[in-house]
Amino acid sequence: MPKGVYERSEVQKQRLRSLWNGEKHALGYKFTPEQIKARYSHPVWRSQEFRDKISKVSKGHPVSPETRAKISKGHAGKTYGPRGPLSDSHKLAISIANRRPEAQAKRIAAVKSEAVREKIRAARARQVLPVKDSKPEVIVQEYLTSRGIAFEKHKTLAILEGSVRRHQFDLMLSQFNLVIEVDGCFWHGCDSCGLKSPMNGKNKERDTRIDSAIRLTEWTIARIWEHDVNDRNFSSIDIVLNNKQHKENQQHG
Repeated sequence: MPKGVYERSEVQKQRLRSLWNGEKHALGYKFTPEQIKARYSHPVWRSQEFRDKISKVSKGHPVSPETRAKISKGHAGKTYGPRGPLSDSHKLAISIANRRPEAQAKRIAAVKSEAVREKIRAARARQVLPVKDSKPEVIVQEYLTSRGIAFEKHKTLAILEGSVRRHQFDLMLSQFNLVIEVDGCFWHGCDSCGLKSPMNGKNKERDTRIDSAIRLTEWTIARIWEHDVNDRNFSSIDIVLNNKQHKENQQHG
């Protein structure tokens, strides 16, 4: 054992467990429920100054993957405090409480400020969704690669004009100022396939708003249906690409 490292005996560990669980052991010490409540409701623990100090000290502190795994394993199925894991009835009570109008109003009030909303938007913009590319998206990516066209996947584009602030597109071709959306026939309501989902109306409305917003910028959008991808029919992309390349050749010619 390294110098300065102290290993507790099993008896000492059991005494500490007894203290935490509020049980009386051989030494006669006991944490009453009032003492436990007072400990966690102490002003020092609740003050913003104390939290800021803890945050500043912890920020940038390296934690090894082994340590993270141990912490995760130790927290599995547990909650902070002496009562242990939450029961199903307790979880249900929390869920019901969160659905009450006053609880919902409190959550809405917390995000009313524009500064908070902007932080939420920025955090969502950094997310990459979906985590895994769909099969039609992969086919389109392979087609662009075969043509030697560079692209970026799931990139967020800020659209300051129009009714849409920003959107994460399936593919982005920065050299052509072109974004591509691969629309699933079921989720986006393809009229040719006749597939319908409960989200068709909402998704179609969103697609229309995005198309209108992107036209107010220097970018162009190309949409391709899933059934066209499966048939290897990339004409909707080729038409836009060929027009872009033709204009570029004329400018440089």
